[in-house]
Amino acid sequence: MDTPADRKNASYDIGRILSQVESTIGSLSTPNYGRVKQDAQRYARLVRSLSGKFWVRDTSDNNTDLASVFELRHILSDEEYVLYVSNVANFTFTMKLDDVTVDNDPAISDITKIVSSFGLTLLDRRILATPVTALTFYASQPTLFNILFSDMDFLPWQSISTTRS
Repeated sequence: MDTPADRKNASYDIGRILSQVESTIGSLSTPNYGRVKQDAQRYARLVRSLSGKFWVRDTSDNNTDLASVFELRHILSDEEYVLYVSNVANFTFTMKLDDVTVDNDPAISDITKIVSSFGLTLLDRRILATPVTALTFYASQPTLFNILFSDMDFLPWQSISTTRS
């Protein structure tokens, strides 16, 4: 259950996220996605860091520059995860591919530590599901997830469509 303090913190986080987004693409009502670029050096270092604990497979959509997407398979447990790394702002999102949430999941903890070491912030579903009405987008009801990771009408926790090996 959300408390007033949770809602206040969520508003602050959303404001900070939108500020970072606008520093890259300009106005939400007339975004300039031509300024979105993947940092190839950070990308390579991140993959190397993840490879210490996970098998990493890049499943990014070549038709969008909004994010890099990785399937991760934990080397020890064989559990599968997906990691979205935004090219729009310094944010990430991860979840288990079977979408079963486990408190204190050590692999999620590993992912969080690794992405944090690159100056990236892991966001949760609640914040990413926040509607953003000022934006014209392919998604019928754009959310923060759409702005940061995918311009398609898609939220990964509603429909897992990542191809497994």
